[in-house]
Amino acid sequence: MEIKLGTIDWNAIGAISTLLAVLVALFYQPFLNRRKLKLETSIITDPKTNEHHIGLTVTNLSSAPIWMVSFGYIYKDEEKAVANVLNTPNSPRLLQPSEPIQLSTPLIKLHLQKLDKFFAKDSYGKFWYLSRNQKKI
Repeated sequence: MEIKLGTIDWNAIGAISTLLAVLVALFYQPFLNRRKLKLETSIITDPKTNEHHIGLTVTNLSSAPIWMVSFGYIYKDEEKAVANVLNTPNSPRLLQPSEPIQLSTPLIKLHLQKLDKFFAKDSYGKFWYLSRNQKKI
C-alpha cells in the first residue's frame, strides 16, 4: 500500500459523503417531529384582592398535540426535595400545537427561599423544566 499525500482519493470522499447524506436523511425528520414545550414564569398581581401570584405558562411548540398530566414546582425542605402539584382544572389535558396553558399559584404559599424549579409532566412521564435563561424570577 502506498500513501501519497499530494493526491486525493475521490472514491473515499464520495463514500464518506454518501454515508453522511444517509445519516442526515434518517435522523432529520424525527428530529423535526420531536415533542417540544416552552415553560415561562411571571409575577401576576390580582387588582381586586391585591395578591401576588407566580404564573406558569406552558406552550406546545411541536407540530403534534401533547397530553399534559400535571404541573407544579419543586422546593427543598431540609435535605429532601418536595414536589408540589398545582391544582389544574380538567387534568390531564390535551395541549394543541401553539396553545398555551396559564396557571398561577399564590406567592404566600410558595417557599421562595427554597424554591428549586417549576415543572410540567406529559403523558409519557417526561418532566419539562424552565430553560437556564428563564430560571430567574
